[in-house]
Amino acid sequence: MDETKAAESRKRTGRITIGEITAHANWSASKDLVKITFETNLLSRDSLRKLNRYRASTKPLPVCFPVNIHGLGQKLNGVMLGFEGDTEGVTLYFKKAGTD
Repeated sequence: MDETKAAESRKRTGRITIGEITAHANWSASKDLVKITFETNLLSRDSLRKLNRYRASTKPLPVCFPVNIHGLGQKLNGVMLGFEGDTEGVTLYFKKAGTD
């Protein structure tokens, strides 16, 4: 298994900030992509409203958002590539800015 697949297969959890939203989320990252999933039941109503506003503002994609993975000290500008949501969670896909 190469390094990229190994990174994708390791799911992590922690506090993440995207734009104005800070919440607990599951995330995984490869060399140039980040997948972040917020569980709906762990988000405040205000955070859900902001996520819906972000989703509305991402048409057309891509849109750049600041992303901070707390505890790791990682801050990056992510270009949002996709946004999926249902009653259980919201998943956002980012390409790390500055990568091809």
